[in-house]
Amino acid sequence: MNTSGTSRVHNLDYLRGMSALGIMVYHHALWLLGVFDADTFLGRLGLYGVSVFYVLSGLTLYIVYADRFQITALDIKNFILKRVFRIYPLLCLVTLSTVFLADRNISAKSIVLNVTGAFGFVAWNKAIAVGAWSIGNELVFYVFFLIFMILLLKQRALFWLLAAVIYGLAIYFAFFKIDASKALPTQFGIYQNPLNQVFLFLSGFLLGHFFKKVSVNAWVAFGIIVTGILIFTFYPVYGDRTGIITGVNRIVFSVLCILICLGFYKFKVELPKFLHVPLLFFGEISYSIYLLHPLIFDGLKKALPQSSDVLFVSLSFVIAFTLSYAVYMLIERRFVRIGGKLTKHKIAN
Repeated sequence: MNTSGTSRVHNLDYLRGMSALGIMVYHHALWLLGVFDADTFLGRLGLYGVSVFYVLSGLTLYIVYADRFQITALDIKNFILKRVFRIYPLLCLVTLSTVFLADRNISAKSIVLNVTGAFGFVAWNKAIAVGAWSIGNELVFYVFFLIFMILLLKQRALFWLLAAVIYGLAIYFAFFKIDASKALPTQFGIYQNPLNQVFLFLSGFLLGHFFKKVSVNAWVAFGIIVTGILIFTFYPVYGDRTGIITGVNRIVFSVLCILICLGFYKFKVELPKFLHVPLLFFGEISYSIYLLHPLIFDGLKKALPQSSDVLFVSLSFVIAFTLSYAVYMLIERRFVRIGGKLTKHKIAN
């Protein structure tokens, strides 16, 4: 497998960065102002910003590997190795930092499950770090990705059967497993189940499969983005946010996220530098922003308990951006390069 010739789709980085920023804004508003209902943009973004991550993950992995992946032990090992070096360093750092700063006792078993990533498979609702539950989901999705690729290359009928089962599971969770009459916090562990989320990853994978070689007019792509965002914002749902993750509404909001990702994917327009540079910057540090901002919020709240909300949020954002960039440069990129060198070494041998 050789991925050296794969060109990066910066538009997907833009969307990834905007989603991370949106979730950061949502968390600050939630922790300072209180819970948001289903009819609010932030209330919706807090849930479906993560869904966008999942769609982008499936789409990006398909773009990178689809034309180059071969079913060999070496290819599978290299894929796993690259994912480990991409995900685990920051996950471990944030998990151990959370343990160190926590005001509660955390069991050794929980720490081991989180540091190894095994929690994503056996205890998806037991993530230690805020937001890390979605990273546990991602680790599960990487296993699904290998299964998708193997079946797509060797047993296409079985691939489509598995896809049907996955979408069937999404329907099961939306219409039967999660109770629309109960508050979201009491059922969030059910919502976090990777089997309730994997259809989003699969949808991103299928976007790549069906649209990788399809050209879409830039205005059409832009129209898809704008229409998707407008419907996402104004689609009428009220009350507890359980209402946007159950029944027909679950389908509506999921399809909107998928369409927005498709629009960004096919919006082949070079942005002016004053837009490209900051959007790419936030896309590159999105993983760090996503996992670090809760720690920064907690630490700053302890250091400045009496500060005004405006001052607090301003400081929190500045520190989050600065620290996220430092972590991206010093940890994320460094370990990604190590993973890349190790896989090249394995190929050479």
